[in-house]
Amino acid sequence: MTTPRSAAAQPGPAPPRCFATCYGSGYVARLFRKALRLLGIRHIRTRPYTPKTNGKAERFIQTLLREWAYALLFS
Repeated sequence: MTTPRSAAAQPGPAPPRCFATCYGSGYVARLFRKALRLLGIRHIRTRPYTPKTNGKAERFIQTLLREWAYALLFS
């Protein structure tokens, strides 16, 4: 059994070296940039609307748009 004291003494996972995001307003904010800089994390921005770098989210958005347009046609 791990006690809180022994769990705190164990090292945790290493922080990431880089952080990939889109150009969302929360990710280009000065406070976010400053936090990454203080933590020593490099910020990499992905190209907008690129399924290669953001596949699941882009696919979900495209599916929603397609289903929404399809529903409008037959409503």
